[in-house]
Amino acid sequence: MTEKDADKDQLRLKNIKVLLAGWVIWTPVQEMSMPYSQLYKKELGASPFIISLMDSVFNLSNSVSKILGGYLTDKYGRRKVLWIGTLLVSLSYLLYALAPTWEWLFVADALNGIALFYQPALTSVLADSTIMELRGRIYSLIHVVPDVLSTFSPLGGAWIVENYGLVEGMRLLYTAAMAAGLIVTFMRWRWIEETLTRSRREFSFREAYKESINFIKRNLIPLLMMEILVTLVMSLGFLYSYYKFYFLGINEIQLGILATLTSGVRIVFTYPLGYLVDKVGRGPVLKTSFVLGLVAAAAIALAPARTNITFPYIILAEVISVVWMIAYWSVIAPLTADIVPLKMRGRVQSILDLITSLVWIVGTLVAGKMYESLGPRIPFMLQAILMFAIMPLIWKLIDRLTREVDKKLKNKTQVKTIL
Repeated sequence: MTEKDADKDQLRLKNIKVLLAGWVIWTPVQEMSMPYSQLYKKELGASPFIISLMDSVFNLSNSVSKILGGYLTDKYGRRKVLWIGTLLVSLSYLLYALAPTWEWLFVADALNGIALFYQPALTSVLADSTIMELRGRIYSLIHVVPDVLSTFSPLGGAWIVENYGLVEGMRLLYTAAMAAGLIVTFMRWRWIEETLTRSRREFSFREAYKESINFIKRNLIPLLMMEILVTLVMSLGFLYSYYKFYFLGINEIQLGILATLTSGVRIVFTYPLGYLVDKVGRGPVLKTSFVLGLVAAAAIALAPARTNITFPYIILAEVISVVWMIAYWSVIAPLTADIVPLKMRGRVQSILDLITSLVWIVGTLVAGKMYESLGPRIPFMLQAILMFAIMPLIWKLIDRLTREVDKKLKNKTQVKTIL
């Protein structure tokens, strides 16, 4: 190993440590409020369709802002985009905390989506700081450690909501999320190292995205098709928290218990699945995940409402659902990094995010309207049916997408072990 290689390894390890430390601080606080965010909007006057519309505004503003963020990330570097965006997201939590009505939350969602323009920089720093042979395990590690520390966060959130009330409790939780975010902002400003070390490229906005779109057309159509289908299926279940609380009869404390249990499931399965992604291959893990996804979708759609078995039934369904999502994302994130070259990761990711966000918007609006007009179960039944219908196509796309990458992984006879 040359001195230059050693310096690169040190830079990679430092960035991973800083990102991991930030998630360790911020994730547990954010997890406290997540089970109750849709209920908070409902208590401030939003209907199921309005809640879906608010999420659509968030996703639209987020996906459009990431187009600019991806361009800035690849032209000017990752670090500055990352810490400025983190600061803006942190400050947006104050608006959530102070909102007197759901209309304010509409504005907060839009501003939060815009502030997340830094996400291409975040994914690029992470991808730049990992090597292919270890990518699945590193991506898993940086998720499992915050999950360990977040295991009991939902119970803390449940205690606050139970003792201070849903609205006042959520205001406290959002204020805490802002404070934690400001700490993470300082860490990313102070210690993240720039990974785009080449001199600034002189290209226009149009040229930059023309190059990226052409790359996607040549290399990522199977991935894009799969992400579109998966996003559509997932978007139909957007009102799941609302469905659990108002239709199935799961109370606030039980929501906290469910979130804690699923966090424990993520801890148990995330790193082993990341290891399998690197050792067995991306394809087999991804195929297995979709079988679990179908089972979970069917179980949630058929869940008994307000009975003695509802809560244990939902526990089992959510465990299966969480395992499927862990397996899916354990493959998709490293697989995208495997295929996309460093110089255009920010732009390519922003384009993929824009397309899938538009699909998500359509799906959530349809789900919200169906929930109000046709009944609470209908979006979830459609989700399960669609999941079953797309399965043959998904498997073909997986074969096309993972064949070459899995061959490269199998041909690696010696892997530098840092974990």
